[in-house]
Amino acid sequence: MKLEPVEEVLVKDPFTGKTSLVAIDRAGHTEKSLIVTLADPNLSRERKDHALSMYLYERGKDSMSMIVDLMRYKGQHTKESRVFESRMRLDFESFVGSFTHYLNNQARLLGITLGVNIENERILFTEWLKSKKEKVFTYIDFAREMKSKSEFSDDFSEIDITKAALIEMAIYAQDEADALTKAVERISQARMAMKGGGIYVDKSGRPYSVNDPSLDEIIKKEREAEKEALKDDDNK
Repeated sequence: MKLEPVEEVLVKDPFTGKTSLVAIDRAGHTEKSLIVTLADPNLSRERKDHALSMYLYERGKDSMSMIVDLMRYKGQHTKESRVFESRMRLDFESFVGSFTHYLNNQARLLGITLGVNIENERILFTEWLKSKKEKVFTYIDFAREMKSKSEFSDDFSEIDITKAALIEMAIYAQDEADALTKAVERISQARMAMKGGGIYVDKSGRPYSVNDPSLDEIIKKEREAEKEALKDDDNK
C-alpha cells in the first residue's frame, strides 16, 4: 500500500487543541522491537509482558497448534496452581488447629498438675499488666506483688520460682493459641474478600463491605422498599 514501516503522524487533540507526534509502527512485533522493549529500564513489567506476548503470537499465528498449546498450558497451570494453593491452605489450617489444641491442652494439664486455675490467673495477670506502663513485667513480678499484699487467688505459702515459671508458661501458651487462631481467621477473611466474599451489593449495584457500619440501615431501607412494592402489587 506504499506505506512506510514506521511513520510519525502529527495529531491534534480536538478537545484541548494540542498537537503531538504519534509514531505508527507497521513493522509488527519483531525481535528488534522486543529487545528494545525488554532492555528499557523505564518501561513497566506489564508493558514488557505485552510486548513478549504479542511477539509470541506473531511468531505462532501461522501455526494454530502453538496457540492451542499455550492455551492448554495456561489452563493446566492455573488448575494445578489452584489445587496446590487449596492443599497448602488446608494443610496450614490443619497444622494451626492441631498446634493450638496442643498449646491449650498443655496449659490445661499444667494447671491440673499445679492445682491452679490457669484461666483465672491469666485474667488476673492481664488486668495487673494494664496498670503497669513503665516497663515489661513477668508473672513472677505479679506473684511477688500479690504476695506482699496477701491477695493470691491460690494458696502460696511462699514464692515458688518453678511454679511461677510453669504458670507463666501456661498463660503464654494460651495467649499464643488465641493469637494463632485470630491470625488464621484474618487470613480466611482476606481470602474471602479477594474472591468477593464479605461484600453486599444493593439493588442499584453499589458494593458495600459487611463491616460498613451503615450497611444495616441500607438493608433495612431496601427491605422496607421491597415490602411497599409487594403491597402495591397486592392492591393491583
